[in-house]
Amino acid sequence: MAINVMVAKAHEGQLKDPAIKEEYASVQRAINSAQLDYQEDTVNLVFLKGMYKHQERKMTTVCLFVNKLDKPLKELHGDMRLKFKNKDALIAKATLDFDEAFMGELPKDTGLLVHLSLPVKGLQEDQVFTIKDISGTLMVTGT
Repeated sequence: MAINVMVAKAHEGQLKDPAIKEEYASVQRAINSAQLDYQEDTVNLVFLKGMYKHQERKMTTVCLFVNKLDKPLKELHGDMRLKFKNKDALIAKATLDFDEAFMGELPKDTGLLVHLSLPVKGLQEDQVFTIKDISGTLMVTGT
């Protein structure tokens, strides 16, 4: 099943920027060609990319929150934990608190594209990570 990708309501104006519009389109193409197995009756986390800047000791992550519930979501609350598959380094836990004013409405079979900046300990240089390098879990505490 194809997944539609959307940006948060608060960020819709950014789609006027050609670079952001192209990133959005590339995520849409990639997510549907990847044929990922989504768990039904929950919100799935798909880590797409991470760009670590050593000077800041932070990684900007590109994630997709895919709604596989039988209802549209107007809020998303929970804890996201990412971990490196083959590195001895730690990524800080992220607490999500997306309300309707920020997120808008996330229909079933739609993914919310989000960039989050997370502290990282244990890396020594700038690096870029892909879905093959990092896995993650999302513990939803409210929708």
